[in-house]
Amino acid sequence: MLPGIMSILTAVRDIDRLRQITQVLARHGFGEVVTRLGLSSHAGEDQPVTGGSIPRPLLGERIRLVLQDLGPTFVKLGQIMSTRSDILPEDIVLELKKLQDDVAPFPAEEAHKQVEESLGAKVSEIFVTFEDKPLACASVAQVHRATLKVEGEPEPVAVAVKIQRPGIDKMVARDPNLLHMLAALVERTIPESRL
Repeated sequence: MLPGIMSILTAVRDIDRLRQITQVLARHGFGEVVTRLGLSSHAGEDQPVTGGSIPRPLLGERIRLVLQDLGPTFVKLGQIMSTRSDILPEDIVLELKKLQDDVAPFPAEEAHKQVEESLGAKVSEIFVTFEDKPLACASVAQVHRATLKVEGEPEPVAVAVKIQRPGIDKMVARDPNLLHMLAALVERTIPESRL
């Protein structure tokens, strides 16, 4: 493919991801930030109606939810931020620490699909047993217990199967550039954020 076409496709993907980021921010009550950044045209129709008597989660929880919804790169950023009690308020740090060990799993069907694409065979053909419920979940991958029939072994051998989150390679390649751009934009347009 021609370099010019590649850069156009990359720009379109970046705009789509930027749209997703602004929608998630708006959905979790950061619509004012989106507006101050001049990105409200990217927020689309997905913005929730706010007000009424529905209680809104505290700021730290809202920040954590935004990072979770935006995926592995943002979860990793939240994990790093959770170690910075020197610059962030304690309530926010405590909420972000939940990203260290409270990451939502991706569905078992997706785990099976990842394994099958990677190994070229059905999960049932590869493993004697495969637990659909993950043993552990992290921002980049999750781990499932399984057993394998190993030649020369009388019983199946217990193994841990580490499966990357779907689409993480593309996100990890794209999100840091968008994060850098957003950080510069935040610093420029919201002076109180410079810390």
